[in-house]
Amino acid sequence: MIPSNGLTIAEISYAISELGFTSLVYHNKDHSENQLLEEIYTYVESGIPIILGLEGDNNFRHAIVCFGHSKVDLSQNIYVVAGTSEKIIDLSSIERSFITMDDNLFPYSEINPNSLNQIYKKSKIVKINYAVVPLNKRIYMESTIARALTRKILHEFKEIRDSKESIVSRLFLTTSRSFKQSLSAPKSQMAREIKMMILYNSFPKFIWVCEIGSVENFKNEQGKGLLILDATGGNSNASVLFYYFDKKTRNPTNLIQESDIKSEGSLLFSLYKNNLKGEWNDWET
Repeated sequence: MIPSNGLTIAEISYAISELGFTSLVYHNKDHSENQLLEEIYTYVESGIPIILGLEGDNNFRHAIVCFGHSKVDLSQNIYVVAGTSEKIIDLSSIERSFITMDDNLFPYSEINPNSLNQIYKKSKIVKINYAVVPLNKRIYMESTIARALTRKILHEFKEIRDSKESIVSRLFLTTSRSFKQSLSAPKSQMAREIKMMILYNSFPKFIWVCEIGSVENFKNEQGKGLLILDATGGNSNASVLFYYFDKKTRNPTNLIQESDIKSEGSLLFSLYKNNLKGEWNDWET
């Protein structure tokens, strides 16, 4: 309708649905502010552009598109950064800026979620209250479920509980085809035994991948463990497709039986980067 004050979140979500996507709306009434930022980071890390709904006083409302994030400095104390004393630190809980497209700013503007009022000066208090996420209709496991299931499974493994160093986890959504292609690349550093287990395994089209490693591993952009979930599945151990950590693999059907990986080489591997462009590929797709 003209004249118009703009689209509401419900209208934006409806428009996305009309384009053939499943439209998920996250609100900080349902999630804490930190949890909402975790969901935003997870989908951005998955290469999915999302719409952020900003709100503030003086009836301020605005929508922007978010499709990237700044680098994370892991050289500082990760417990302080993440605000937790847990042994397993989710990378999504660490503070960062987001890369956005806003018709009121320059393209690719970097915004800090905790200081939005410095950019949008019409309001003294500006917060991200909504995130609208377009997903393929075949994806039934959204990020909240995937993260909860991942945390539950990781805490079940004795080798992680007994680890003397803190464990960092990185969760993202991708296609099994893209993930397997990254393993087949000449630069892939993953041990052949693990690589063959994944390449010859039958996965659904969409998967959630959780990369696991120490702080030092992630500083070097490496991981030493993997958890792969069926993104078309439900919130149960039946959605676990593959797991390995510390030379141990688990039977995905019951997560009880385990076997040793007989490899003389390093089991470290390069972190998956195909979802986002960056300096690593000269900003090329």
